[in-house]
Amino acid sequence: EMTDPDAQPVIWVIKWVDYSDKYGFAYQLSDDGVGVMFNDGTRLIMLANCFNIHYINRDGNELYYTVMEYPPELDKKMRLMNLVLKYMKVLLMKAGSSVAVKPCDSMSRIPYMHQWFRTQSAVVMQLTNGTVQRFQIQENGCCKGLAKNLEYAYEKLVLMLSNPQTR
Repeated sequence: EMTDPDAQPVIWVIKWVDYSDKYGFAYQLSDDGVGVMFNDGTRLIMLANCFNIHYINRDGNELYYTVMEYPPELDKKMRLMNLVLKYMKVLLMKAGSSVAVKPCDSMSRIPYMHQWFRTQSAVVMQLTNGTVQRFQIQENGCCKGLAKNLEYAYEKLVLMLSNPQTR
């Protein structure tokens, strides 16, 4: 499907917040799922139903909970996720909101943020389904500058994908 030029990712990032100086990187997906990559190397994902959560520890083990029942050690992370969710809902616009969301198989695995990086001019994100997105930070850019930034992002992506430790 992804070889078709008209193909688009089934799920992509529509909102994001960089709190990496203190907590981590938060994002919302086009299916309304929300995730946070914490600075300690863990991830917390709330599915679009706003009930089921997945916690991924530093070793990559996935643990499944609900918003009603989760271990006490996740309490601070759950509170932070809820604050970020409210912030994104109220203050951030959706990226790609004019793109129709393709229906997906309810049994399919929901992607989450694999890795991301920020430069002076862009934020680049890679989901576990292989989707790569680049958000321009500067509002006004010239064609030459955009081309230079895209080239830089491409070089970084090639480096990320060629490094077996990032997979």
